[in-house]
This record gives sequence, C-alpha cells and structure tokens, in this order.
Amino acid sequence: MDKQNKGKEYTYNIAPISITSEQAVAYQINNNSKFFTYFKTLMQDRLQVVKTIKSGLSNSFYKDLLKYLPLTEARWASIFNVSTKSLQRYLEGDHVFKPIHSEKLIEMTEVTLQGLETFGSQEKFSLWLHTPSMVFEGILPVDLLSDSYGKDLVLVELARIDNGIFA
Repeated sequence: MDKQNKGKEYTYNIAPISITSEQAVAYQINNNSKFFTYFKTLMQDRLQVVKTIKSGLSNSFYKDLLKYLPLTEARWASIFNVSTKSLQRYLEGDHVFKPIHSEKLIEMTEVTLQGLETFGSQEKFSLWLHTPSMVFEGILPVDLLSDSYGKDLVLVELARIDNGIFA
C-alpha cells in the first residue's frame, strides 16, 4: 500500500472510460458526473478497490455521496455503526475514514449508482428505499443497508426491477 497517498483527498483525474449510459440519457440522470465516473473506473479494478479501502476514503467522498444519497444523519451513523457525534466529527477537517467505514462508503455508492440507473431520479430511488417492500417482507430497503448481506439483497432487487422482473 502506498503510504504516501494515505489521508489525501481522492481525485477525479482518471481517464474517461467507455461505459454505455443509455439509461442515464433516457431518464436524464447525471450518473456520469465526475464522482460516478471516478467510482465506475475504480470498480473496474477490484484490487484497486481493496487498496482504496485500506488507505481510507476522505470525508469529501462522503460529502459527494450525500448529494446523491441524502440519508439522515442517524441513518448514516447506523450504517457506519457509530454515534451521530462521531459522524459529525468525521465531517470536520480532512478526516479519512477507517477501512471498515470506507468499505461502507463504497457499498453505498454501489447501491446509489444502481438505484439511480434503475429509477432514473434521486426522488424515485429515495421513495423506493423508504417504502416497505413485499419482497423484503415489509422491511424498508434502506433498513437493509447497514450490513453487506442486506446491501446485496437490495442490489439484487434493483437489478430485478431494472430487468423488468417484479415479485
């Protein structure tokens, strides 16, 4: 791991990648922002994902994610398994998240990107996240995001919806 990069803010200067974004055009969402372009590029190299998690993500990554997935402070604290006071401290200065929290940020970005691609807007995705689901036996999809297995269930269901497969 490159100790030199530890604690530095992530950057967006990565060469553009060739990703078809028909849904983004059709639904007029901006999942081709610099933030999502960086994320899509990162996700193409799983070893780099591991390195990024181990070195930690800066709070600026978290702040960018909040623009697309504006959950309550209490919900984010629950996802990170920290107090709201700790979460508030993480937003100060140049905080770098611990690997366990960086992994959660990567997972939440994955869910957000899939949700925006599936629903076409932040509002529709947010509504789906906060609506009890028959597939999840009445549980809100957002309540499943605090662990990896729940996140996987949400991603699978988003893919099913995206492919027109409804329960």
